[in-house]
Amino acid sequence: MDNRSSLLPAAASLFATSCLQCTLVYLTTLNAYAPGPYYPLMLLPYSLVLFAANRLFLRRERTVLGLVLLNGGLSLAAFLSVVLVNPLPDWGSLLFAALFCLWLAARAGQLAWSPPTLFQLILSVDLCLAALALFTAYLAALELPVSWCAPIAAGCAASILGLIVYRSGSSLNLKSGLFLAAVFAGVFAMVWLLVGYLAAPAGEGLVTLWNWLVSAVLFLLGQLWRLLVFLTSLLPPAPAEELTLEPEQIQMPEQEETLTQANPVVLAAFLAILALAALVLAIRLALRLRRLRLAPHTHSVRISGTRAGRISLLAGLRRLLAGLWSRFVLRLTLWRNRNTAWGLYFLLVRRSAPTPWHKLRGETPREFLTRLREGAAGDQDLAQALDRLIPAVDLALFSPGGPEGELPQAPLIRRRLGRAMGLLTLRQLVSRLPGLRSRLAGENPGGPSPHSSSPA
Repeated sequence: MDNRSSLLPAAASLFATSCLQCTLVYLTTLNAYAPGPYYPLMLLPYSLVLFAANRLFLRRERTVLGLVLLNGGLSLAAFLSVVLVNPLPDWGSLLFAALFCLWLAARAGQLAWSPPTLFQLILSVDLCLAALALFTAYLAALELPVSWCAPIAAGCAASILGLIVYRSGSSLNLKSGLFLAAVFAGVFAMVWLLVGYLAAPAGEGLVTLWNWLVSAVLFLLGQLWRLLVFLTSLLPPAPAEELTLEPEQIQMPEQEETLTQANPVVLAAFLAILALAALVLAIRLALRLRRLRLAPHTHSVRISGTRAGRISLLAGLRRLLAGLWSRFVLRLTLWRNRNTAWGLYFLLVRRSAPTPWHKLRGETPREFLTRLREGAAGDQDLAQALDRLIPAVDLALFSPGGPEGELPQAPLIRRRLGRAMGLLTLRQLVSRLPGLRSRLAGENPGGPSPHSSSPA
């Protein structure tokens, strides 16, 4: 994917981040007051201005210090515009406005130099959709107009569009730009219609869920209070003697007011030391960043990794149905040939797969059947039937004109082999119990090792 194809996904990711920040401000302030017309809506065009400025700045070789100064100046200018145009009511709102402006500036510099990955784009879509659902229910619960959802709806449309462009891998030109603008308008209209129709039911559901949660908590607190009252009723009654004090006998300790006044010379010296230390750290950091250089993004920015090819839903359903049909045909073929030598062999391989007697890697059919025959030595009829099955399987699998007829011993092998293997496993577990007991008791077993003993 070339550099131009990473332009729109990066800008869409940054724009979706600004939409999330705007919605977060609405979510924390709409229950108290309505935000002004400037902030937080200014975060949306501010993010696009940041991205364009960083892309233009990185068209030539730059230092990291220059990139930091550019984004720091833009974030400071944005914050000062918020303070002057739309004064915020408290210090907490000012702090969050400064953090949002700084965060978008840092993210813009990162995206202008290194485009987003597929995981980051998918995460942006998920966060926008989750915020849209939560904020829609919140507005409906407060009976506020759904027009406040416009920023997060635009963020959802932008994140989806960025993901589509990333997966397509096509470069951006005039024709594709007009097409993507039409796609963005269509996705935004669809999200907006969805929000308009689902706002009221979502709000009612949120209120109902909140009422259920409050009722459950009150019920649990009531039961806990009843339990405490019951436990206190089991305690012995208090003694009849009571300690009484006259008000005159109660004396409060005298409070001595100690006023400590700091020495202004010491405080000024401490502040001067802190300012000097901060200045030295800032100078050292600037010198370090000045040595780091960034190559022009037109030559270095590439989206790493290969895009996994995707198939359509119809092709996926065809593959699923084909897999199910092949499994059904295999089961039917094995059932029809269950009495032949090769059919019985593959049936035994499939049945023994989840057991300790499964066919080992690199084991021949004769070795596998011989091991089953040794385990079924306690049943003479089964052992004789397996003795006749082993050469028949060799002929059926490796002889060009192997026998295709049915074996008379096949029903006996299918009936008795599972029971014989189960009895053998049980005997091995019983034979290992004495050694397990002695190990648990901390003793050294004197008998033979359970792994060396095998029942005949």
